[in-house]
Amino acid sequence: MKYAKWILGAAAVIAAVLIVRSFVSARDADWQERVEREMVRADVALAAADSLVDRATELEGLATSLAFEAEKRDTVIIRMVEELPAPPVDCEPYTAPRDRVIMAMEERHENITAAFERQREAAVLLRAAEAEAHRAADSLVAVLDSRPRPLSPLIPEIGVGAFAGFCSTGQPCVGIGVGVQWKVRLF
Repeated sequence: MKYAKWILGAAAVIAAVLIVRSFVSARDADWQERVEREMVRADVALAAADSLVDRATELEGLATSLAFEAEKRDTVIIRMVEELPAPPVDCEPYTAPRDRVIMAMEERHENITAAFERQREAAVLLRAAEAEAHRAADSLVAVLDSRPRPLSPLIPEIGVGAFAGFCSTGQPCVGIGVGVQWKVRLF
């Protein structure tokens, strides 16, 4: 029974190391779950950002179309102004051409205003998409920064295994051995 204290001490050390390792495993599993949740969130945020970019691209196309229409209308307006006869003393019969020019310019103004509004909407959507992408990247960086660190060098690794060899008395021995080791990283 003189080895009972040694066996009991070894069992206590093994139990302590196993408990610490189970806590470390739980911590690693929690971190892995968090990584998976953040990856799903990042995928959703990036999908939302892609959707916003697509809508912004569509609005930019509409704005370009409206701007092109306004530019095309400019040439028509210029031609209409050039075709106007010089106003005589009595201007009543010449108000119709003037009104056509005014209406064309109002239509042009509406097109330019609509194009500007679509461009502004596209810019807002692109800013929202950028914010979503930044949020996704920030959450992933936060998860990476919170990753579990290696075990402290003060926590030993314990190994248990069978051995065969010679005992200190010089006789052949067979038994179960317990080994304790510390890993110290120099770099």
